Amino acid sequence: PTGDKADILLRKVFFIIYETMDILITDMKRSSFDHLGVMKDLMQRCDRFCNFYCRTLWKNKKLNPFAWTMVQQLLLTQHSFFYCYKALSENKYKNFSSSIFLYLHDVKKMFRIIEQMYYKKELNDLTLATKLKDNLLFSQTTQLQKTKVGIFLSPFLFDMAKTMFSVISPILGLNMEENKN
Repeated sequence: PTGDKADILLRKVFFIIYETMDILITDMKRSSFDHLGVMKDLMQRCDRFCNFYCRTLWKNKKLNPFAWTMVQQLLLTQHSFFYCYKALSENKYKNFSSSIFLYLHDVKKMFRIIEQMYYKKELNDLTLATKLKDNLLFSQTTQLQKTKVGIFLSPFLFDMAKTMFSVISPILGLNMEENKN
């Protein structure tokens, strides 16, 4: 593995998480969860890419605690989406409220901000990401719990947003390290 491959691997991880979000949202809209095998495959590919990314950085002596933590949090984010999908598939829930789709839309928006913070170094978006996180974890989670499906989904959705937001700290650390050098 070369250092050039590390960035490609990380981009693939971001792409896989976007793809996972899209499948979850689409299947919720259709009330049909027949992509569990695809979701499991995406999770396993994400695991492989994250592991390979860390090995690539390690081999090139560029792996630091910030990079490792960021990748692990991305991996946990991917797993959160998979286990939410799996739970929905096994419990055959249907008829999702608009508040659930709003929540997922905002999760996707927060992920886009996180990606931009990493790739474009748009650290001014930290305030926006924090406001989104607070809204997701407090206001919107409370709203979700007003329906039977929302009560079932709220721990999964809460975990997604919380885990995803934790990607920001190592990104800030990586940025500070780059500015030091």
